[in-house]
Amino acid sequence: MSVILLVLDYISRLQSVRSLKRTHSYLLDVLEASELTMCNKTGDNTFPNIAALTLGKFVEEIPYNESYRHVPFDKHNYIWKRFSAKGYRSLYNEDRNETFDYMMAGFHSYPSDYYNRHFSMAMQEGKSVWDRDMLCMMDRLETGMVLDYAAKFVRLQQNLPYFAFSFATKLTPDEFYYAQYADLLVLNFLRELHEDQLLNNTLLIVFSDHGIRTGDYRNTYEGMMEERLPMMYLVFLKWCKQKYPLYSKNLELNTKRLTTPFDIYETLRDVLHFDDRILQRKGYKNRGISLFREIPKERTYQDAGIAPHWCTCVEHTVVNTSDNTINFLSDFLVRSFHRKLSNVQDKCKVLALEEIRHASKVQISESVLESRKRKVKPQAHYKIKIETKPGGALFEATIFYDERFQIRRLDGDISRINKYGSQSSCIRENHELQKYCLCKM
Repeated sequence: MSVILLVLDYISRLQSVRSLKRTHSYLLDVLEASELTMCNKTGDNTFPNIAALTLGKFVEEIPYNESYRHVPFDKHNYIWKRFSAKGYRSLYNEDRNETFDYMMAGFHSYPSDYYNRHFSMAMQEGKSVWDRDMLCMMDRLETGMVLDYAAKFVRLQQNLPYFAFSFATKLTPDEFYYAQYADLLVLNFLRELHEDQLLNNTLLIVFSDHGIRTGDYRNTYEGMMEERLPMMYLVFLKWCKQKYPLYSKNLELNTKRLTTPFDIYETLRDVLHFDDRILQRKGYKNRGISLFREIPKERTYQDAGIAPHWCTCVEHTVVNTSDNTINFLSDFLVRSFHRKLSNVQDKCKVLALEEIRHASKVQISESVLESRKRKVKPQAHYKIKIETKPGGALFEATIFYDERFQIRRLDGDISRINKYGSQSSCIRENHELQKYCLCKM
């Protein structure tokens, strides 16, 4: 069974319904795709979510941090390399080529048999033919060129097993409504493969890494939820559904269960080793569950490896922003910025609390607690949104708090939900700190 992974950056599930209307309809009505309605991201931006899907690991397990910034990713056994080792031809195709290269060392040798980085870089340097503002190569959108390259690869390899990873990143991040310009492009790509019978022996996954992460819409409750719930569609072969009805049944059940990119990784591992042992095979550290196996209805974010900050399967109870606990935790959050910026104090201004914009108490839903027969509710978590000065940065964080022992800790990453632009240009080499820094000059 061949595999096509088509990634469209920054598109939530609901954004795909709104902006990719024709593609959404074609996937469900013609290709009979399974839509994961509760797929939850596992990290802030692209890299940690792609790491979960292609390696089955958290970023910290790779490992990766600022000290590893100059170490290439060649040694890591990405999922397409696992397929290559089994004789598959592989494609890695990306327009921006920043998933593994932005403030990182990227690959120093070819990660796949077909790799378009050289063409992509040359295209962007061709100022006479490349329009940066319009995201076009002469009269063609770059997203369309990525899809055309993938389609040609599939056609070339149609009689051989292949693994294609095609990533369109440029069109959708900057403007909320730009996703609609990809609709016809993706539709034509899917239609070409389907009508020319190029999907007869292929698992097709059309997905995103996360929703919109910054801007006015992200500053709403709906925007916060959508950021965490990316689109995820799987087109499983019709003959496979008939031959393996239990796997097909489990896949459909799982469309209404809590899922993550870790589960996609385990599903791909099962595709690679497709046999009767799928139902017994265990996932890496058991955080991921193949979609061919039934995911428990009572699964929680802890089971799935989701930090509380990113989880959408919890209940939010609004708390008054003047509450003493919220003020106490907000001060703690600002002090955490000071610690993060302690080594760049000569470049970055000291941030102070301007306003507490919103606060809520986060709890696992009562229905989940009952299904798991828990007698004691978990410790309290608070989600807090603050504005800092100078600079007007907006941050959102989830903080664990044990009132008895005055224990506080950040649970997961901190979200910067408005753009920092050139505010942090003085530490451009430090990607991790850019969202906190307001340069002195």
